[in-house]
Amino acid sequence: MSEVLLDIRGLSIGLQQEDGVRDLLRDVSLNILPQETVSLLGGSGGGKTSLGLAILGLLPSAMKVHNGKILFLGQDLLSLQRSSLRRLRGKEISMIFQEPLSAFNPVFRIGDQIAEVVQEHTDHPRAKIMDRVCTLLDMVEIPEPRRVASAHPHQLSAGLRQRAMIAQAIAASPKVIIADEPTSNLDVTVQARIIELFAKLKKQLSLSLLLITHDLGLVKAMSDRVFILYEGRIVEQGNTQDVLSHAHHDFTKRLITTISL
Repeated sequence: MSEVLLDIRGLSIGLQQEDGVRDLLRDVSLNILPQETVSLLGGSGGGKTSLGLAILGLLPSAMKVHNGKILFLGQDLLSLQRSSLRRLRGKEISMIFQEPLSAFNPVFRIGDQIAEVVQEHTDHPRAKIMDRVCTLLDMVEIPEPRRVASAHPHQLSAGLRQRAMIAQAIAASPKVIIADEPTSNLDVTVQARIIELFAKLKKQLSLSLLLITHDLGLVKAMSDRVFILYEGRIVEQGNTQDVLSHAHHDFTKRLITTISL
């Protein structure tokens, strides 16, 4: 059996509110193998994004992990110092955020923001970093990469911003990419192209993907295994086709009725 890359065990996350702590995730466990796409599927506002942020140590201060482990190649990320986690973030595990316009700094050019990741996590010569940025933009099928590299985020279409964020995510050749609703703000045609791009990059770069989504159609198109999140708990899991063909939980059955399988 392949070595588990990312192994989340019994993770519980709480949100501090005025009237006490509200559970966002309760005893959530999932794992990802090399070159596998695993989906965490659930409704909007159900805590899916919080899991992705917890993996990278990016939870807001009002949210706390109060139980569980997040193991990456056997090392518990929750036990790491901030400096160690910062070195791992982007190099070994990276994240594609739901809204690139918000995730990119509006003040700096796209190329400079990707170059920062290359400079921080690779040994590329400083003089060659922008060449590497253009290579990355070309890998994600962006036309005129030098022009796009010199643009600010707001000057690009939603589809180009998403591709630029994917380029940033793969800049240091990570083992795992967390993709949070990677096609939610794109039209259907662009969604299809992004799905094709993920498939190409996964094979080309030997990536593993954690896909966080509420879109069952996206899960069907991309995932090897799926974990169904409902009311903060995993209620169903398994091979994607098996789960979609033989759903047991009522929440999964309701999701299936929303799309044509």
